[in-house]
Amino acid sequence: MKNGGVLDHQLHSIEVFCRPADLPERLELDISGLGLGDAVHVSDLTLPEGVETHTDADVVIAMVAEPRVAATAEGEEETAGAAPAAAEEAPTAEGE
Repeated sequence: MKNGGVLDHQLHSIEVFCRPADLPERLELDISGLGLGDAVHVSDLTLPEGVETHTDADVVIAMVAEPRVAATAEGEEETAGAAPAAAEEAPTAEGE
């Protein structure tokens, strides 16, 4: 993210199987080493002893993606520029 990437969460929760006494409060995953285009998968999780998941190991939990703000901003500028002109041309109920 230091290189301009955005963390994109793909998976917000995961189903685990364990005894009630072994249920973890949370699962933590270090993402500090991720670079642009890198992802962490379910297989990267270190589950506590007695805890397992049946979620496919290849499922992406999060990834660092390139920001899409620049393309969106251009589209908004074009739309924003067209909207006032269209509003001026269209008659309104108050103006009639």
